[in-house]
Amino acid sequence: MVGKSMKKGGMHHMIDAVSDHKDALGPSSRESPAGAKKPRPALTSIRLLRVHQWIKNVLVFLPALAAHRLLEPAVAIACLHAFLVFSLCASSVYVLNDCLDYESDRLHPRKKNRPIAAGMVPLRIGWFLVVALAVVSLVGGLMLSQPVAFWLIIYVFLNIAYSYYVKKTIIADIVVLTGFYLLRLMVGSAATGIVISPWLMAFCFAVFFSLSACKRYAELVALADGESLKKRRRSYHTHDAATIHMIGVAAAFSAVIILGLYIDSPMAKELYRRPELLWLCCPLILYWLLRLWIIAGRGELVDDPLVVATRDWRAWVMVIGMGFVTFLAT
Repeated sequence: MVGKSMKKGGMHHMIDAVSDHKDALGPSSRESPAGAKKPRPALTSIRLLRVHQWIKNVLVFLPALAAHRLLEPAVAIACLHAFLVFSLCASSVYVLNDCLDYESDRLHPRKKNRPIAAGMVPLRIGWFLVVALAVVSLVGGLMLSQPVAFWLIIYVFLNIAYSYYVKKTIIADIVVLTGFYLLRLMVGSAATGIVISPWLMAFCFAVFFSLSACKRYAELVALADGESLKKRRRSYHTHDAATIHMIGVAAAFSAVIILGLYIDSPMAKELYRRPELLWLCCPLILYWLLRLWIIAGRGELVDDPLVVATRDWRAWVMVIGMGFVTFLAT
């Protein structure tokens, strides 16, 4: 009897010890503490769309704005339609990239918190969103015009090529990133029937090339050690950051030079009564671009440069200033 009592007592002590050990460690991964909020896949899936990135899609308005036709009702409606379909198309690509890169994203200091990389959204839901968003955007593009749908398809396939191959190729990745910006202009042009002038295309190429290089430079600064770059399958080395910085800043100055040449062109004199006032836009643009490069060098550029600009009051002052100058020149 005594032996049995000792066995029972020892067993109780072991159970109590295990219970105390669990309390010390906290709830297991299969249990949730009372009152804790479980992540909702439906709400978390919305994060995959990256709605905050849609600000870049306002570039579809640029051809109409540059041609001084944005206030025409038919043109404005077409631009809004193009903005919506391109935003859905871009979201499908964002989800596609998350599905393809979730393993390498886990090595990134910021991207590791994305829903798929963090395991908050199942991979199958991500692939479903890719197909659904792509189909809806393509149908919406066809409702505008066949050229709009064509440019949307080009955007998707170019992104696939970028994800599988181009992003691992030095400089080519920056050129393709620039192309993603320019395709937004092409969609805006196709939706409204407004032809993009060579001046606007050249200026935008220089600006967006600088922004794309800045984005890649910021990544090189964030992944300063060569081992992280290898794990993310990048072809760049850490010392390439100086070269990327050089060509990106050169592109920023090129944009200002192109704008200066445009101001003295016959086309500018047709659109503006006082085109010489547009010279005031040059220092504003240069200030904004160079400031982005300084921020990137400090490791503080943690998102797309255009998205970062929406949270920077200096960028808003620049936009308002350029709008006021353009109004005076018109």
